[in-house]
Amino acid sequence: VELAAMGDVEWAESCRTAFRKYVTVTRQGPEADGKRYEEHQPTQLRPNMAEYWQKRGDHAVDIGHVFKYPYSYYDLLKRTDNEALKREWDEKAYRIF
Repeated sequence: VELAAMGDVEWAESCRTAFRKYVTVTRQGPEADGKRYEEHQPTQLRPNMAEYWQKRGDHAVDIGHVFKYPYSYYDLLKRTDNEALKREWDEKAYRIF
């Protein structure tokens, strides 16, 4: 989405097959012997709030994802004018933060 928006439509399209494969594999869930992670507890805190970052403390697992996921999330929210869809996404957003 972002590559195409920046004008790199051809490159964005070349990534589509790999991304679809990633989505297909991820939706299958972890393998039986794979590492398990606890699901995040529901919260109203979001990365656009100072308290979110204060509570996070020094528990960053992967510094790149700490910023990449929120950036992408808010970028997608800006791209839709469907308020019902925005509310639905926000109800589920705690799962990725």
